[in-house]
Amino acid sequence: DFLVTPNHKLFISIVRDIWQVKTAEECEKYSKIITKGSVEWNGEEIKELYNYKTDNFLQFIGYYLADGTLGKGMVRFGLTKIWKIKKVISCLDILNLKYSIYSSKGGQTKITINDTKLVKYLKENFGHKSENKKIPRELLNLSKRQLNLLFDVLMFDGYVDDRENRTSMTYTTTSEALKDAFQEIAIKMGLSTKINQYIGTGFNPKCKYFNILLSEGKEKHIAKENMTRVKYEGNVYCFSTSTGFYITRRNGCIAIQGNTATETKADG
Repeated sequence: DFLVTPNHKLFISIVRDIWQVKTAEECEKYSKIITKGSVEWNGEEIKELYNYKTDNFLQFIGYYLADGTLGKGMVRFGLTKIWKIKKVISCLDILNLKYSIYSSKGGQTKITINDTKLVKYLKENFGHKSENKKIPRELLNLSKRQLNLLFDVLMFDGYVDDRENRTSMTYTTTSEALKDAFQEIAIKMGLSTKINQYIGTGFNPKCKYFNILLSEGKEKHIAKENMTRVKYEGNVYCFSTSTGFYITRRNGCIAIQGNTATETKADG
């Protein structure tokens, strides 16, 4: 989804796997164009995080972002599904974190970690309460392999369509920051994403929810009938990057754009 001037450069394909730079005006003559919805990402491996092996601690972070809360000097999980309980306990055992378990009257299994330093670290770096949770930039720059570890655990709180030949997934959050971070991780993993927003009903009627829709399709097909000219009055922004390309988001959709002011060159 993008709104651009006629001379704006787009990174497109007319014939699959042959990528080129064309202006928006030039694209109008084609019956269909193909755009990229994700990127190739390398990132950096981090060996240690909060004095733990990063791979192991990333799992704990994912579980905290999905189902963890903070109390006075304690990290708490309230879980009902047996498979979730087993995974969290296994993670805590690997990290050698001391915890206590008890069953509440509501049928939840409560897992509690009493650790003031860990609470402070989580609150400062990953936020407290569902609407304030976040992922620091340091972790968003991790390698694709380590981002995948975090993604898999975040989907602990998501939905995967496991029907045959389906690749769609959905992740829901009430946090603006976590919504942005999760979409960035998905793009770096080569997934196509889109964000929908809605207001809750029933239990929490005023709460704002963000649904991040994901699929394995790395390309988006835009038919000629979906390319339209509109009247526009207002500012038009143009900037330059070292690569000649940048990523935009409009109406929750991702697009890879080319600069308008300077010439851009596609490397294939």
